[in-house]
Amino acid sequence: KNLSLELLNMGAWAQKYFDYDASNLANQGYVITPANAVPAQSPEVAVDGGVSGIRFYGTSVRFLSKAAVRFYFAADGATDGYTFTINGTEYEPVAKDGLYYIETPGINPQDMSNVITVNVTDGSTTFSAQYAPIWYFVRTYNSTDDAVTKGLMAAAYSYYKEAEAYEQSIPSGNAKQPEAPTGEGVYINLDVLVTTLGNCIDPVEIGFY
Repeated sequence: KNLSLELLNMGAWAQKYFDYDASNLANQGYVITPANAVPAQSPEVAVDGGVSGIRFYGTSVRFLSKAAVRFYFAADGATDGYTFTINGTEYEPVAKDGLYYIETPGINPQDMSNVITVNVTDGSTTFSAQYAPIWYFVRTYNSTDDAVTKGLMAAAYSYYKEAEAYEQSIPSGNAKQPEAPTGEGVYINLDVLVTTLGNCIDPVEIGFY
């Protein structure tokens, strides 16, 4: 029940955020207070090491039936000769708008707090980044004064934490393997980390669609 109410609440705030059928909100008839408060401390992408010719650019989170995270890189040239991995699995970088990205498989709601590790290596040196998708909601909530954006971020954070708690309450062995999302989906603002590898500068948020 709690998880269902949290989902209704997130849906209603998404309607407000995208100005979609706002007179018929998903949580109409319910008074729902998010059960999980957003932390005041905003986590950042953790980066370590460096590879010549590749610069980490940032992350974006997109939402279809499941979430996915894209890790963006700028390259001085072609990406041949570099190996890109997500949690130990190799991925071929995709070119987009002058950048390259690799994307996680679909992420279940209960797994949004799991830290994802990305490595890039040229065979002799390695760059590493760690990021949990749920951090996006925390960072955005703590960095905006817009009431609707805050409401959506708080509702989304609480829903995903409630999904995590629900997963932990059921018998083990029932979890399904994530599937790769299809289609373009909805993109949330890119968390841009303007940096040379191993030389982190404070992140700046820009729109990226």
